[in-house]
Amino acid sequence: MSGFAVPAARIAVSPYARRLARERGLTLAGRRGSGPGGRIVAADLDGFARPAVASPAVERRPPPVAAPPPVAVPRPVAGFAVTLDLAPAAALLGDMAGVAPGITADDLILKAIGRAAVAVALPAETILWRDGSGGAGAVITGVPGLTLSAIAARRAAAAAPDASPAIPVSRIRESGLRPTAAALAAGLALRLVVAGEGPALDALLVFDEDMLSEERAARFLAELRAGLAHPLRLVV
Repeated sequence: MSGFAVPAARIAVSPYARRLARERGLTLAGRRGSGPGGRIVAADLDGFARPAVASPAVERRPPPVAAPPPVAVPRPVAGFAVTLDLAPAAALLGDMAGVAPGITADDLILKAIGRAAVAVALPAETILWRDGSGGAGAVITGVPGLTLSAIAARRAAAAAPDASPAIPVSRIRESGLRPTAAALAAGLALRLVVAGEGPALDALLVFDEDMLSEERAARFLAELRAGLAHPLRLVV
């Protein structure tokens, strides 16, 4: 028996439906319509799924990250506090009242500051003394080598400083206050705040750790306290 090719099953579809399917990209193979004998008509095309077309991949990039604002590097400022006993200084001033009546405890404090600065190798040629009672402040140079009478005279002659002092000192005359913080201007190694009235004063030392180590700052306060505890050493 000679073989004959078996024709593929024809798809029963109306010419109009075939044209619509071609325009819409629909595959009719294996489909059966609602017409007579399963004929596919135009109305059947709405129910036929269109072959999925892979969409090109879209590269998703993260949104640009804004650069963080510059961070200001803080100055390495630290602080130490100490209580100063002025009772020995008051006793010495009482003994000196008849000889040098213009000398006060402030002059002894200034002298002790100058001596303490020399002990820790700090520049003590200029001290700016700002009194809490007001005024521009007294600029006193060469404190370690001055007599108490000379310090008293220069402290009374208040004048604005021509340049930044090596050691600015603020004298706050209010009882019951304990200084806990103070601003330190750029270029200064330290600043001293002395507060209170009476036999006991509170002193705060703020210092730049890049210019003055903690060890030297602690020794500065220790020398200041020792000088006022033995004020007779400040006279000679």
